[in-house]
Amino acid sequence: MALIKCEECGREISSAATNCPYCGAPIKSKKAGMSSMIYMIIFIIIGAALEIAAEVIFWETYRPSEELLTLLYILGGVAFVIAIVFLVKMILEKRR
Repeated sequence: MALIKCEECGREISSAATNCPYCGAPIKSKKAGMSSMIYMIIFIIIGAALEIAAEVIFWETYRPSEELLTLLYILGGVAFVIAIVFLVKMILEKRR
């Protein structure tokens, strides 16, 4: 058992506590945060694989113009960057 700081009042409390004994604030579990981070990583990997597969199938089926292909790459890149930003935000929040 270790001591952690309450996010509300800043006092040191047991890491096994579910609520702060001083202010009553609920204590967030680190394990729950890690599982959501794992889900985010899996989401990014699956999203990237689906995007690549969709682009290959679309390219082989329709032979799109360069303008449409450029638009697809931009949209895919933007979606990927947004997912990475959220992942980095989650990682930085866990370090606090």
